[in-house]
Amino acid sequence: METSVQHGYVEKLPSGWSKARHVTFTADDVLDAYQAGQDDLIQQFLNAFKEAFNNALEESERLFLEIRRVYKLSPERIYVRWTAPSTFEALYPIPEVEYVSEAMLKVMQLARKREKEIMGDIFDLQFHFMPQTASTSEAAITGDGFIFYYEREPKQ
Repeated sequence: METSVQHGYVEKLPSGWSKARHVTFTADDVLDAYQAGQDDLIQQFLNAFKEAFNNALEESERLFLEIRRVYKLSPERIYVRWTAPSTFEALYPIPEVEYVSEAMLKVMQLARKREKEIMGDIFDLQFHFMPQTASTSEAAITGDGFIFYYEREPKQ
């Protein structure tokens, strides 16, 4: 007796052969399960990225506001980019005269402390500072991938 297959199901097996009672997967079943798994994996990745991205923006803004309120420095914007699905960098251009102040040293210490606190398996954020001068180019900053920004008071 030959094996009989119809519509992806094994109908008859040769003598001495049996089919396990609980196994009824067709090739289509396997492909559908694979695709569903891929879709779930993609959705999990997107959800994790969204959460990490929102955390990066929130933490960057929190430090920005603290720099202004507690340390009395006056950055006008911060820029954020992602370098990997869960790794982000925030760039704070600080007016040049403030960049070389004692307060700036304290801000850098605070930033390193915050980086250590928030670094984890799912999320990493690094804070960077640069002196802002008349020749600071926003085009160069965005060209380096810092395409998201936060302004103290958006320009009208």
